[in-house]
Amino acid sequence: MGDVAASAAYYISVPADKILANLTQYGSIGVNMGIPERSKFYEKDGTSFYIAKIGRLKDMGGDWRGLSDEENSMQTGDC
Repeated sequence: MGDVAASAAYYISVPADKILANLTQYGSIGVNMGIPERSKFYEKDGTSFYIAKIGRLKDMGGDWRGLSDEENSMQTGDC
């Protein structure tokens, strides 16, 4: 790696036996996921949802609601 390396550079390097970084700025090591939350839009629009699921976390990240406290703690690593 040279100059700057971010998450994709590490992802691509995973199968390598060695990773060389020469005066490299690196960061963003981890996984990020943007979760849209449109519950207020749906409420204003009059859209409602019936969610059929098995497992309390199966609809995590659905845009019809925000994250619960439990789900928030999972994404911050506090669980």
